[in-house]
Amino acid sequence: MIKVYLKQAWELLKQNKLFSMLYIVGTGLAIAMTMVMLTGGIDLSVGSVIAFSGAAGALVMQEMGQTAPFPAGVAGFAVTIGAAVAFGMLNGISIWICH
Repeated sequence: MIKVYLKQAWELLKQNKLFSMLYIVGTGLAIAMTMVMLTGGIDLSVGSVIAFSGAAGALVMQEMGQTAPFPAGVAGFAVTIGAAVAFGMLNGISIWICH
């Protein structure tokens, strides 16, 4: 399934269309949420973590994108992943302490 997804994502990226990018992101989030549900770890904070980390990455890309588009994308990706990992660790530690 992931191999087919990556092949389709690559084909859509070559066309450079906004809706193609939204499709790729939406499909990736759907796969991630499926994995969360399969492990039984679903909680209400998953959506807020995704929204916050995406917004943080978008702000970085918006600030840096005017002068250097490629480094802005890399920095935005790094900030998005970093924010998601930080909030995930915070949620995990708080659940561990409270149980």
